[in-house]
Amino acid sequence: MVQQLTSCEFQDFGECLHKWFFGSTTAFYDMHEDLQLPWWFGALCFSFSFAGCMMLVTEPKWSVDNLLSFPYRTFACILIFIQGPLSFMADYVNMTHDSVFHVIDRSVAIPMLTLEVFKICAMFQYGRTWTMVIYASLCAFAIYCFLKSQLSLAESHGDGFIFWHSLWHVYPLFVSVLFTIDIFYLGQDLSKYPVSAMNNSHNLDAPLLSTLLMGKGDSEHSEGNLRSRTNKSPDL
Repeated sequence: MVQQLTSCEFQDFGECLHKWFFGSTTAFYDMHEDLQLPWWFGALCFSFSFAGCMMLVTEPKWSVDNLLSFPYRTFACILIFIQGPLSFMADYVNMTHDSVFHVIDRSVAIPMLTLEVFKICAMFQYGRTWTMVIYASLCAFAIYCFLKSQLSLAESHGDGFIFWHSLWHVYPLFVSVLFTIDIFYLGQDLSKYPVSAMNNSHNLDAPLLSTLLMGKGDSEHSEGNLRSRTNKSPDL
């Protein structure tokens, strides 16, 4: 009996998950008059694109020096050119319509959220401690807001969905402000960086010692040959 109930529960969960992930409509389908999305809700969808731009502007040293195996710039470009427009089309333009944008948006958003969590875990190695604690707390609160928005969506509660989903979309803006302060105002904390990476960065444009010595040797050799030829030349 217990096994049958467990099997039914997992089956129901699987069906609900499949319906949620592959559903081309939402609970607000065909509710054009009941759900009035404000213009700023649509504008907030592009907070992901803004965050991607700010990621490129505030690119940390660990990304520039390739100290971590994380696709930082690729992640930023996907936020700019894919996640932002998809969010706008799914959450604002087609919220009350049957559209494939709902499926595509979920298909991209889930891997992107996974990458975001992985990025936070990886950045703890080189980031300023208090900055990373705030960053992780913001991410956790954003996930909570997203889950609350999905609950409001399931209950067809328009105001609740707008409130909680707006907070979910504000998360990238908060993170952008956080790292703007951390990098441009406080300056990057390089105390956790390996010495080898710091030396490579400082000596990136400096010529090698062997190159200087070889250059000096070649110069002296050329001058010696020139003097020898001058001394051996007959007087005219």
